[in-house]
Amino acid sequence: MATDEITWSEELYRILEVDRGVPATLELIVTRLHPEDIPSVHDMIGRARAAVSDFEFEHRLQMPDQSVRYLHVVAHGFRARDGQPEYIGAVQDVTEHRHSAEALSLSICHSIIESHGGRIWVSAVVGGGSIFQFELPVMQGAR
Repeated sequence: MATDEITWSEELYRILEVDRGVPATLELIVTRLHPEDIPSVHDMIGRARAAVSDFEFEHRLQMPDQSVRYLHVVAHGFRARDGQPEYIGAVQDVTEHRHSAEALSLSICHSIIESHGGRIWVSAVVGGGSIFQFELPVMQGAR
């Protein structure tokens, strides 16, 4: 971690959509980070450099085509023979799992809202994203 030297698996090159011949660096990873996740990932890297410990977190990538991928990262920290911190870890693309969980959550919300006589709808946001809104009727005698 002190030298920022990284060895990537073929799978990580595939996830990041990077050619195998491109050197693996933290700077390259940062170019793929979702803009909203850059501060938290920089913070995590700083903590990893300061204290050799295990860590686990999720963050998003914003790909060149503007699509978003969700990654789950787990790493084990230890000191190498020269005393420098090193990490062995795994990165998993959890995008499909995340989308499935969000769809299930939305389905549950839809059922609850409709069972109370309300409605839910979605509006697209220009440039990407969505806004979900709902209405519930006011119950008679409620304060």
